[in-house]
This record gives sequence, structure tokens and C-alpha cells, in this order.
Amino acid sequence: MTQYKFDWPKGAELKMKKEDLDEIKKTLELQFKHIIYSQPGFKYFPAMGNTNFFQHFKTNDGIDFGVCHLYWDKNADDGIDYVDEDGNLMDKSKGGWKVRWLPTGCYDVIGEPSPISKEGWKKIAQAYVDKSLPGTVPDEKKIEQFEKESEEEVPKFLN
Repeated sequence: MTQYKFDWPKGAELKMKKEDLDEIKKTLELQFKHIIYSQPGFKYFPAMGNTNFFQHFKTNDGIDFGVCHLYWDKNADDGIDYVDEDGNLMDKSKGGWKVRWLPTGCYDVIGEPSPISKEGWKKIAQAYVDKSLPGTVPDEKKIEQFEKESEEEVPKFLN
């Protein structure tokens, strides 16, 4: 596959009709939803508390489309039906998935400064150990390992 790189002249601006931008966003949204919807256990996400998914779309050339926020709305109907092994439609609980686009600049919380303090990470690590090892004394080495893993660099843009 051939890859192309465009070098924009300094001061050049890319202008686009709103309809074209909306079409690109719709395509990005569909791809993002497909990734989430194809996850194992997708139909159980709301029951597990997985009700918000965010994806920032930005090109390497700096064109920023914003963040696609896929979220569970208990009053929505997303039109998604589930089928059992025999191909019969299954009953679905009330609620559905909705999408909204967050504009550029209102979402940049990944990286420094972190929205979670060092003390906050320690509390998260402790809660993680407490939940994963019920009835046991927390292991300091496991807490330290969790803290190290949480400090590793997380990619800012997943696409």
C-alpha cells in the first residue's frame, strides 16, 4: 500500500464544507462503533459499568476532527438487536448507545498534568488490590507493580 504525505505551505489552511466534514465524522464514527460493538461481551457492557468510550480523531498532518464519545443512555433506543444461537431475537433491556462529538480543545486530559494525583493513584492501586484479593492482606509488591504499570506512557491518540 502506498502512503502519501502532504506538506502544507506555511500559513495554508484547509477549508471544507460543513457537509463534507460531517460525512468524514460519520465515517469515523461508524468505524469506532464497529470496533466497540464487535468486542466480546458488548451486550453486557452497560451492566458492567462500561458506558463511556472516547476516541480522538486527528491526522498526522494536524487536522483535528474532535473526539467521538459513545455513551449509554438508559432512555435511548439504538436499534441494536441481539440474536441467540438459533437466530431468534433476544429480549433487550431498555436503553441504547448514542454518539456525540466533542469539539477540539475541551477534552485533552490525557498526559500532563494528570487529572489523577499521585495520592489518587495510590488509592486506586489499593482498591485494585483489595478487590482482586478479597480477605487477604494487601501485598505491597503488587501495589508497587500496579503503580509502575499505571505510570507507563499511554498513547494520546489511538488511531
